[in-house]
Amino acid sequence: MTAIDFAARGLANRALAARNTHLFDETASCDVPAGIDRIATTGHGKPGLGAAHYVHDALCDATLLATHPACAFQSADGRIFRLLPSNGAISVEQCGAEGDPDGTNLVNDQPAIQAALDYAAATGIGEVLFEQRAYSIWATERVSPMDQLYARDGHPLTITATVSLRSACGDSYLNFRGRDGSSMEDDWYLVKTTAADSEPNMVWRGGGLFVLGDFGALPTPLSIEKLTIDHVHLIGGRARTGNHGAMSITTGDGWDITDKGFWLQDSAVGRIELIGVEIAGFKGELYFIGGTGVEEELLVDCHFHTTNADALNSGSLGRSSARNCRFGNAYQAAETIGGAFQTYSQC
Repeated sequence: MTAIDFAARGLANRALAARNTHLFDETASCDVPAGIDRIATTGHGKPGLGAAHYVHDALCDATLLATHPACAFQSADGRIFRLLPSNGAISVEQCGAEGDPDGTNLVNDQPAIQAALDYAAATGIGEVLFEQRAYSIWATERVSPMDQLYARDGHPLTITATVSLRSACGDSYLNFRGRDGSSMEDDWYLVKTTAADSEPNMVWRGGGLFVLGDFGALPTPLSIEKLTIDHVHLIGGRARTGNHGAMSITTGDGWDITDKGFWLQDSAVGRIELIGVEIAGFKGELYFIGGTGVEEELLVDCHFHTTNADALNSGSLGRSSARNCRFGNAYQAAETIGGAFQTYSQC
């Protein structure tokens, strides 16, 4: 290697190092030297939290920038850079999640986590990581009538594509709260059941994780060929009152059909795997699959508990297997309707 080579590489390294001192929040219109198409940040909104690499490539266009502002930015020369996965994964911290280690519920990580899920779906990223123990997720507002089964509004988090959700620290807890961070035990509200109703007449809480697969003419492959959740827990914080009747629109007590922890409604998914997942504290079914459902589902080392409804309600007609799981503290531990093949082992 010649002295010229060393000098050129030194200049390039210094130019790149200059771009490594920014937070993502400081990258808008930053001066990225021509010829550099990959930069690093020290964090998203805080140093050391959500550090990432960003690349300028063929996926970087105005639509990506407008649709995924938590994961892309435009430099001063007009080039667009996007979040680059590492080993096929991104973290919710790289999309702005701060976590809630003290359990104060003062920071709402819903926008950041949903941004990570949507960006992964748009760019084909297969894994979303949770680097911290706990996150606070505030409910989103429901405007659509309750019977609009595929409307995303009012659902705190929605999955629309093949993905794995994994804890990078052993176990991560998603704590689902009301619209202002308060307990959803009390922060329920009324929505219309149908668009034809003159007034809101149905309690709405919105549940936890809404899985939106394909409906109508099914594509090949399915949008969600496989969904894996590995030691990421869905915690609603609602109490089981023992009232298993219809939800009261005056007290908010009873069986709330709008408050399912894991919710797949009348859409098709290939395979679901839940490994070491706790789902607890919702007013409706904790794990619910209705309608078209899934081709295969596997539950391993899961614990579903605390609800006025059923702990496990897998209406799928596909193959289902549960191993070393616990279902209970509910109206029924499990409600099943005879799929093609169902196995419960050491449950």
